[in-house]
Amino acid sequence: MSYSLEACIKKGQEWLRAGRYPEAIVQFRRCRVGTERNLGLAEALLGDASDRQALLESYRLLVREFFRDRPDAPSNYRDRALRLLSRVASRLDPQLAELIKDKEAPRIDQEQALYILKAFYFGGGAGSLTCGERVQIAMRQLKGRMRRIRTLLPEHYTLECAKQYASFTVLQDLAPEPSGGGGYFLNLGGYGCVVDPGHDFLANFYLLRRSLYDIDCVIVTHFHDDHYADLPALLSLLHQRVRARPKGRPVRILADETTHRMFGPLLCASDYIEKPPVILRPRSSKPIILTADIVLRTLPTRHPVLDECTGVGLDFEILPRGCHLVITGDTSWTPSVSNAYRKLREKNVVLVAHVSSARSEEIVGTLTKGRYVFYDKHLCVHGLCRAIEEIRPKRLILSEIGEELEDVLSDLSQLIYRVYGVPTLIGNRDAGPCYL
Repeated sequence: MSYSLEACIKKGQEWLRAGRYPEAIVQFRRCRVGTERNLGLAEALLGDASDRQALLESYRLLVREFFRDRPDAPSNYRDRALRLLSRVASRLDPQLAELIKDKEAPRIDQEQALYILKAFYFGGGAGSLTCGERVQIAMRQLKGRMRRIRTLLPEHYTLECAKQYASFTVLQDLAPEPSGGGGYFLNLGGYGCVVDPGHDFLANFYLLRRSLYDIDCVIVTHFHDDHYADLPALLSLLHQRVRARPKGRPVRILADETTHRMFGPLLCASDYIEKPPVILRPRSSKPIILTADIVLRTLPTRHPVLDECTGVGLDFEILPRGCHLVITGDTSWTPSVSNAYRKLREKNVVLVAHVSSARSEEIVGTLTKGRYVFYDKHLCVHGLCRAIEEIRPKRLILSEIGEELEDVLSDLSQLIYRVYGVPTLIGNRDAGPCYL
């Protein structure tokens, strides 16, 4: 509290003690709005009992002040506000005055709703906390649980898998454990990036001990629920984050064309999202600058959504590490995908390959039809091998893992290492951070 405000309040309190209420009213109105000013003004207005308008102003001011969140208020603030409110209510609202003393004061039948409101927010306040106050305390405690710190270290460049398995199986009641689906979280030199927040992303994100305040960017590669299911909940939490820190920077949203179309009204109307949201196009040659050190480019995919292929793969060029992090996204192996990946050859790539499953038609077709056959929705084993041959990555992360692959993943990763010599990790929540 500044000296001028202290002097202003002190002078008003002197007029109050002297019983010179009109002068006190004038003095308190000169003071900057705050706890002491509002209670002093209410008491001064109450002192002039002959002026009904003054009483009404005091009544309204005290009702508002009683529930105003004042973390810096003095310890006697509540009792003082309630005592003043009880005094003014005895003249203007006898029922409220009785309720403040006794939460079971007589009810007036024709004002049932109003009676419940008064009883809930002020009933028995003179002897204990009211129901309304208890709710406010619980609300503050719940908000306090939100981790408001950033956990990212600017010297780290990591990928973490906020998921266990892929696809619809994580939604079934026979799934082996909760929180199976999800997406990725990238720390790109202190820049936090969520990729494909699907089913259970938030649960897995918290298990990684990350904070909502770590998120600077959200990317959705295509409009399938296992890649966007937690996006509405995440947006809701980011809205609460901005309410808690109004001066925080907005989050950047990047999404493929179909996802943008489906979520467009929400994305364009939200004040916590950087405008305009970026539409990711599979064959765009224009790089997206995420930070001074991180450049994002898109890759084509073949994975129909609503009979369209608007989904994208992701190529993060990480300049301080001199490497590329490539996330294939959901895609089958096609000539156009092959051509795009060939351009990444020998570029020091960490490849996150969406395997999804193993389909017998890829081996049966390849051996019996005299030509290479690929599954038409995902890489599977054959597409994975061709991606490795085109890119020649320095490391490989097997991801978007169908639950049916659980028992063979270790065999597949060892086989890949034996044949291609590429260190291969299994990308799930338990794998820990992959340092780029």
